Amino acid sequence: MTQLSARAGRRFCFLHVGTHKTGTTSIQAFLRDNDARFARRGVLIPRAGRGEDRAGHHNLSQELLGAPGFVEERGGLAAVVAELTSSDAPRAILSSEDFSLLSRSHQALVTLRDAIKAAGFAPAIIIYFRPQVSYCVSIYAEIVKNGNLKPFSQYVDELREHGSFLWNGVLGPLCRYDVLFERFAAVFGAEAMIVRRYRSRAPRNALLRSFARIVTDRRTRFGGFTFPPERFNPSLSFRRVLTALGADAPEVDMRFAPLGVGETLALAREFGLANVSLAHRCGTWIPPVEIDDILLALPWRKSLERSRALASARAALHELGRGVAPGSPVTDAG
Repeated sequence: MTQLSARAGRRFCFLHVGTHKTGTTSIQAFLRDNDARFARRGVLIPRAGRGEDRAGHHNLSQELLGAPGFVEERGGLAAVVAELTSSDAPRAILSSEDFSLLSRSHQALVTLRDAIKAAGFAPAIIIYFRPQVSYCVSIYAEIVKNGNLKPFSQYVDELREHGSFLWNGVLGPLCRYDVLFERFAAVFGAEAMIVRRYRSRAPRNALLRSFARIVTDRRTRFGGFTFPPERFNPSLSFRRVLTALGADAPEVDMRFAPLGVGETLALAREFGLANVSLAHRCGTWIPPVEIDDILLALPWRKSLERSRALASARAALHELGRGVAPGSPVTDAG
């Protein structure tokens, strides 16, 4: 479903709900830096509810999640609704990858849906899914960067058991994309779901252009638009992950690639059937593994030195997982 805005007489508020590690920071910076340009094309980007960097609507997602990061002065749902209500724009966009975490709470999704409808807009969900192997690896590096220092082996065990990892007993982002889709579709309707595959090797700015055409129309031209000069929020390297975990890291640094070939294929099998189910529902196939994941899983690199460094880094990461205690109880309000 891509031509929502073409339906006569309806105003749409697009909710970009992530998922995490799918270019969300770049999308949000693109929206912020082109606020006036989108406005001229009939797209309101509410100023209320944004985070500290004035890009994504993270303050709104924090309020809806009941999280301690909510700052009242930046505005929450009431302020966003007031801004939507006072606007005559035919379209609006709210963006936060943490909106995906609202799948934990059916009531929070209902509250958001009803508030948008009360403001005179029909809600529509934009969600990007990344093949799970690279997604899970990227998410692990991200949570380590943010202080969740659990061993990688424990993290993988949690993914297999819960379809997500645990942080203080609460489930993080879901890797079971069919479940995530169904929880949103149950509230907003399957016809309101716009599902796209995230491609990490897409041409520069291709993601931003395709995203802009969803919320405007396919004929949008980008003369005068400002594009981010660099990639935002890159993942930690292997050395930085090991250093954060308190392990000895090899001197040669490289991309974080913790999985061997067998482990890569085993993780992919965990999500294959779920992705088939998702494709039947939304018509978009998300492969759980890509050829790049297999290449990264190989033990060889361009030189003997780098191959040895990779083996050393993987061994150090594996050693951290020995004797790990069972995880804490799971809480999932969804």
